Amino acid sequence: MAISNALRRVWVSNPTDSTYLDTIEIYHAAWGRSYAFVSAPQGFTGGSSKGLITYDPLPFSVTMPVSSGEGVTGLAINIVNTGLEMMQHLELAATQPSTPIRVTFRIYVDTDTSTPASDEIVMDASASADDTTVTLSAAPADMLNVQWPRLRYRQTLFPGLSR
Repeated sequence: MAISNALRRVWVSNPTDSTYLDTIEIYHAAWGRSYAFVSAPQGFTGGSSKGLITYDPLPFSVTMPVSSGEGVTGLAINIVNTGLEMMQHLELAATQPSTPIRVTFRIYVDTDTSTPASDEIVMDASASADDTTVTLSAAPADMLNVQWPRLRYRQTLFPGLSR
């Protein structure tokens, strides 16, 4: 994971003149667009691999993946103080359960929002909600319980196998 020098400085020395900004972008095909949020008092427009994204302020917390021997590392995102609009979008996403909610997690440094300060983390997520909180559980594929080799060697794909 590539981390910018500015983000390293913020994480190591905690300067008073800059801070890091956790952001999430949430997308589902049923919504027709993505929603981007920053866990800060004010929104901003930042660059990404998809171009410029405007992040709206919304309080959320992110629990980063932990290293474990289970093979599945998950990112837990708790969005608090959500309203009716968010619940309606989740209900709309539930009408297409085979299409996952896509979550992109980015970290910016507030002194330079032209590009993320570290690599983007993109994961598929499942959602649960109560009256005021939405919890997104995002995880990549299970790396321990996958067949090996992933690609089966067949003569149709690899003609050199036929004798």
